[in-house]
Amino acid sequence: MTVSQLSVRSHTQTPFTSRSSLTVRPASAARQSERDPIQAFSDQQKADRKAAKTISAYARDLRLLEQAIFTVAPTSGLLTVSNQALIAALTSPTIQNKPCGKPRAAGSIERLKAASRSFFSWAVDEGLRADNPAQRVKLRRVSRKVPEFLSQRAKTLVLRELRSRTGFAALRDRVMIETFLCTGLRLQELINLNVADVDLDNKRLLIVGKGEVPQAKFLKTDLRTLFRRYLRERAKKAPADVDALFFSNRLTRISAAQVDNRVRYWVAKAGIEQHVTPHTLRHTFATHLYEKTGDLLVVKEALGHADISTTLIYTHLSNQALADAIEQL
Repeated sequence: MTVSQLSVRSHTQTPFTSRSSLTVRPASAARQSERDPIQAFSDQQKADRKAAKTISAYARDLRLLEQAIFTVAPTSGLLTVSNQALIAALTSPTIQNKPCGKPRAAGSIERLKAASRSFFSWAVDEGLRADNPAQRVKLRRVSRKVPEFLSQRAKTLVLRELRSRTGFAALRDRVMIETFLCTGLRLQELINLNVADVDLDNKRLLIVGKGEVPQAKFLKTDLRTLFRRYLRERAKKAPADVDALFFSNRLTRISAAQVDNRVRYWVAKAGIEQHVTPHTLRHTFATHLYEKTGDLLVVKEALGHADISTTLIYTHLSNQALADAIEQL
């Protein structure tokens, strides 16, 4: 057997080969077709470092699409569906309506269409299909809701309530809430923080943002002072082997539900009836930053958005502010 033959044989027996240093893909359509195509697609998305929520949402959407295809073309599947059957599936009640019969949200349908386009493009790339039945599937731009945020007065009331309390739990909650309000962190980014990620000398928090992208968040003077106080008190409470910056009473990393509960608790204590979540605090940060700067690019960078179109939801503040920001682009 020649070296060339050995090389070919090695390639075909290996399930995946490298697309790039960060990407892997199946080596043969024959081997790939034996697997669940949706799971294989999800595995590829993981290798491409897509966000976990996007991967799970696309997988759910594709399972639903699979059901819809079976409804309109019982002998077809994702790897054999025709363009006509795919369009029929996308417009069928299975897709257009929820199980209760109510219309499905436009955003959900558009995401499902986006999932189908991504899946079929991948299937063609992998040699699982010769054609792309979703090539003519058009995505519609869905108007985004204006984000909920705290007014300056409401924000002041919450912080005043927190600053009036004593005890480690109140201090921890204050640091978490002020971090949301002063950096615009996402909930999962805050939960994932370790003590080593707090770099007070360089005035920053080191995080891993959406898509596993490392980022640094600037810490203003008041927040750095608060962090120093928190870290001193934290050292008295947590054993040396606890890495999590924020932890529960059981000394385990604080959960998303716990953070959400603490935010709601302090908002209620401040006498505010508005429905507030950690993401509301992120929107509050972005809204007030845009209000002060009028610069969409500043807000985009502060939030870690990949595309400025995502940042456009904060232009609800005033038409003049938007005009001024566009002038500065």
